[in-house]
Amino acid sequence: MTRVAWCGALAVLASAMLWAAPVAGAVLFAVVVATVPPWGRTFAERAIVSTIVVVGATAVLFPRAGSTPVNDVSVRVFLTIVMVVLVALNFLPTARRMPFPRFRLIDGLLLVFVVTLWLLLVTPFIGGTNADVISGLYFAGWDNHGHYTTFANTYISESTTWPTTDGSVAWNQWYPSLHSTLWALGTFLVSGAGLDRVGLLVPYVQWSAVTFVISIGALAWVATDIAERWVKRVARRAAWASGVAFGVFAAWVFLGSPQFLSNAGFTNFVMGVALMGTASYLAVRSPRGARTLGWFIVPLAAVATIGLWTPLVLGLVPAGVIVAVAMIRHRVTLGVIWLVATVGIVLVVSARQLGDVLSAGGQEDAAEFARNIGEVAVGMAPF
Repeated sequence: MTRVAWCGALAVLASAMLWAAPVAGAVLFAVVVATVPPWGRTFAERAIVSTIVVVGATAVLFPRAGSTPVNDVSVRVFLTIVMVVLVALNFLPTARRMPFPRFRLIDGLLLVFVVTLWLLLVTPFIGGTNADVISGLYFAGWDNHGHYTTFANTYISESTTWPTTDGSVAWNQWYPSLHSTLWALGTFLVSGAGLDRVGLLVPYVQWSAVTFVISIGALAWVATDIAERWVKRVARRAAWASGVAFGVFAAWVFLGSPQFLSNAGFTNFVMGVALMGTASYLAVRSPRGARTLGWFIVPLAAVATIGLWTPLVLGLVPAGVIVAVAMIRHRVTLGVIWLVATVGIVLVVSARQLGDVLSAGGQEDAAEFARNIGEVAVGMAPF
């Protein structure tokens, strides 16, 4: 049985389980995105590239204040389409030259790392009453309120456009809310429809933790890959370097300050940093990667980053320039078209998001908006 047939069979099984047994289907979907697509030399790398694609596609298909329904049917259809596309990519001529990855120790370490970190974040809320969860979120960080509201609004209204009684713009409708859209889609997949706002407290904790640990895990992978590549320049065996880098990174996460950002409700910032940093690294770590990965990773990551923490999109500019140069050198016309299209999309989406933020605050410019935000003593948690 060929590799494509195995991939297709796995995708069909995962698609069926999404409808019959959603939790098992979600696990199988994670297996599919880490094994089926023809990119990445390790399972971790494939999973990370696929995650960028899924998050970017979500930003495009379920935009803030959009008309696409957000419900238990749309999430299953969306994930099924994603799996069909991933399987279809294996029919490309270039995919046949991509070897199937072998399981490496670092793949297992990263999996244990993200699962352990997720349990560490959600365990304090297990078994607590609704009042316990609310007080825990409130005292952990003031911004949990705002992010929970966008998540609950999306789920209850089954849309990224939230209705109001007087027809005005809904509170926080202007806010970059891709993260809460992802949480709502995940809740519809695993828990179905019909939950009330109080019933969404535990899913909020669970899904915000899921996206936080995936983001931290992606950054951990970048650290391990950089370490291994550096050591390979001077030594024949370099696998140990990734293990050392992983140990240092894991110690920083568990004993240091990154979890403060999760407690404070700043998961969207962490997601934006992870998307920006990981997509940049994948796009520029090799000339071939700039052409084969960068052309779709950079624009998808840019649109997603704008929907998470808009200013971070500037961090993708250097990677975008490198990808453009690589593509222009390979084929001038195609490279120029890509550059113009990517810049145009990013500028339009960024301008729309910034305009909504400023108009919602009733400000004349960004400087005035920043001053008023500062007057209420909000800001990033100590990190």
